[in-house]
Amino acid sequence: MDGPEHVFADRSLWAKFGSAEHRAVAREAVRKSLVLLKNENQTLPLAKDLGRIHVAGLHADNLGYQAGGWTIDWQGGSGDITEGTTILEAIRKAVAPGTEVTYSEDGSGAAGADVAIAVIGERPYAEFLGDRSDLSLDPDDVAVVRRLKEAGVPVVVILISGRR
Repeated sequence: MDGPEHVFADRSLWAKFGSAEHRAVAREAVRKSLVLLKNENQTLPLAKDLGRIHVAGLHADNLGYQAGGWTIDWQGGSGDITEGTTILEAIRKAVAPGTEVTYSEDGSGAAGADVAIAVIGERPYAEFLGDRSDLSLDPDDVAVVRRLKEAGVPVVVILISGRR
């Protein structure tokens, strides 16, 4: 089947795009690509039945930012650019019925929570448009983490990044 007469995609496979089988493979890829850098005071794994979890950060409820630069368009996008579950939605589905999940983009409102989860990171990009000479975190993301730490609760940081 190799050769110049077979250079185009097999359009009969398009019906499988987004299928349960493909989503299972995508979930497995995510699980295998996660890296735990530090687990101070054994904060993780989180119990499902905590009293309150405060989630913060611009990336927590933004599917486009979580999906990255090659999802739907070449440079990705912001918001509900495709079907999927944001990290905030997944947390709300995963906790026990009595657990309260609160959210703020800027990290405010975490005082009194059992734990805070900051979801921060890069905006979607692809190829050379993501090139940077400085790999520092965005100052707004640093401010989110700082506010959570100032609330005096344990903080988990999820960093969304396309860097390899």
